[in-house]
Amino acid sequence: MKILMVDDEDDIRKVGLLSLQRVGQFEVLQAEDAFTGLDLARKEKPDLILLDAMMPGMDGPAALQTLRQDAEIQHIPVIFMTA
Repeated sequence: MKILMVDDEDDIRKVGLLSLQRVGQFEVLQAEDAFTGLDLARKEKPDLILLDAMMPGMDGPAALQTLRQDAEIQHIPVIFMTA
């Protein structure tokens, strides 16, 4: 299973990467902002997106709205994360 984690906090991405890869044995892609995350989603077609709710530039709800308007990736399940 391929998971895309989108979070602007480097520490959160590191912990998520360690947990998901080592413990869960998942393939993990990471993006530090919503714009990069949407690009990666289009290119890599992950099975799941973990999306930070609060990010500078484009927040999680706006990214989800953009994702749902794109026929190629609108089917990907999204789980919001927030500190």
